[in-house]
Amino acid sequence: RTWKSLIEELKAVRASSGAGVFLDVKLHDIPATVEGAARALRNLGPAMLTVHTSGGRAMLEAAVRGAGPDVRVLGVTRLTSLQASADEVCELARLAREAGCGGIVCSGAEAAAVRKAIGPQLAIVCPGVRPAGGDAGDQARVVTPTAAIAAGADYVVCGRPIRDAADPL
Repeated sequence: RTWKSLIEELKAVRASSGAGVFLDVKLHDIPATVEGAARALRNLGPAMLTVHTSGGRAMLEAAVRGAGPDVRVLGVTRLTSLQASADEVCELARLAREAGCGGIVCSGAEAAAVRKAIGPQLAIVCPGVRPAGGDAGDQARVVTPTAAIAAGADYVVCGRPIRDAADPL
């Protein structure tokens, strides 16, 4: 199966359910390359795609240009598998906002501080979400879905606990 066929299948589900496709590709390269990649990905029709904020403002702005007005670019602050301070994550979130990103990705552990730093306009996506008592795996900063939402998350990413469940449904 190709990426394109998978995304087309997901878009068909979206049409019937209203759900969007989230491409967590974490683009990170020189601005021209990221702009071209975002433009190519835009043609697949995702609702959101990710780019690393550590690539800097010019790269983030290029991603936003390439993605166009119909794709929300999310700036990934620090991976949840790494330690990070709230100050560091907030600074990267502000950079994403200034570059025109439509949202940021951060741990639920920093979501409240980030919401205060960037305001209500940008979406906050929190990965590394685990049920209470769940295995953190390789994640350094995890929270429960309830804690992430209470902290200001608009979306939570809870992949492995569902994927690895005995009965994912």
